[in-house]
Amino acid sequence: MDASDFYTRWRIVVYIALWCIVSSVFACVMISLVDQPFLSLWLYGAVFAGWYAILVPLVWNVVKYGNLLALNSILKIVVLTALGLLIVCVWLGGSLLFLYWILATQIFRLFVPTIPLYGIIGILFYIITIQIIATSYSQQMDAGNEICEDEQIEATTPTAVLKEASSYIDRVTVKIGSNIRVIPVNDILYLQSEGDYVLIITEKDKFIKEQTMKYFEQNLSQQHFVRIHRSFIVNVSFISRIECYGNNKQSMTLRNGIQLKMSAAGYRLLKASLNL
Repeated sequence: MDASDFYTRWRIVVYIALWCIVSSVFACVMISLVDQPFLSLWLYGAVFAGWYAILVPLVWNVVKYGNLLALNSILKIVVLTALGLLIVCVWLGGSLLFLYWILATQIFRLFVPTIPLYGIIGILFYIITIQIIATSYSQQMDAGNEICEDEQIEATTPTAVLKEASSYIDRVTVKIGSNIRVIPVNDILYLQSEGDYVLIITEKDKFIKEQTMKYFEQNLSQQHFVRIHRSFIVNVSFISRIECYGNNKQSMTLRNGIQLKMSAAGYRLLKASLNL
C-alpha cells in the first residue's frame, strides 16, 4: 500500500468514526425524549447519521462543480438555502422511511414528535457542511492565486534581458512630512507590499513609499535583491538562513531575526541568485 492509498483509507476510517460519534450524540439527545434502550436509540441515530453521511459527498459535488460559492451574494444565499431545504427533506424523508420499514408501527410513532428536532439538527449539519466546503474552496482559491502570482513573478523577472549595472537605482527617496529622506539601497533589509504602497524596512527604521513592487523588482540590482514572494523583495546580503517546512514550503530568517515566507517561484529565483 502506497502513501496515497493509506491516506485515502485513513480518511475513510476517520469519516466513519465521526459519524459513529454523531450517532452517539443522537442517542444522548433522544434518550430523554423516547422511552427506548440506549443501544436501540444509537442504532436509530446511526440511520440518520448514515443517511447524512451519504448526502455530504453529494452536497460537496453539487456546490463544487456547480460553482455555487462563486455566485453573487444574494443569488448564492437563495441557491444554497433551496439546496439546504432539499437536502434536509431528503435526509428526513429517507431516514424516516427506512425506520418505518424496519420498526413496528407503535415504536415508530414514538419518533414522530421528534421530527422537528431532527429538522433543526439537519439544518445545523447543513450549515456546518457548507462552512467546511467554503473553507476548502477559499484555500483552493488562495493556492490558485499563489500559483498565478508565482507565474507572474517568473514572467516579470527579466532573465533574458539584463540591465546594465549603472541603470539600477542605488538609493530610494521617501518624503516624510516636509522632509525628504534618502535611503541607500544597501541599507534596505527587505521591501513589503502594502496595497498601493511599499513598506521599506531597514535595520533601524521603516518607511512607506507610494510605489509598486514591480518597480522595485525591475530597478533594484537582481544580484542583491530577489522577489521571494508576491509580498516581499529581500536583500540577499541580510539573509541568515533558509528553512524548509511542511509540504515543500520554505521560509527565511534575516540577520535581525525577522522571518519571511517564500513562494515556490521565489525560492527558485533565490536559489538561482545564490547559485545553489
